[in-house]
Amino acid sequence: MSIYAIIGWSGAIIYLVAYALLSANKLRSDRPTYHLLNVLGAIALVINGIPTSDFPTIFLNAIWGVIALLATYKTISNFR
Repeated sequence: MSIYAIIGWSGAIIYLVAYALLSANKLRSDRPTYHLLNVLGAIALVINGIPTSDFPTIFLNAIWGVIALLATYKTISNFR
């Protein structure tokens, strides 16, 4: 398995864990942890899409990551 595949699978697992924890009320969307997990998952899946030029995946996850970064900033600003 290539390093890109390992990074991609890690990103997918991070997304799933974040959503599962949110759904199980173990994470809250008004705290930065959930959004930071989404940022990490997005970065990993963008990296995974680069060597194969998987532009729809790169586009979707880049936008998802930007949204998650903005949400992280907002939750950190409100958290203080």
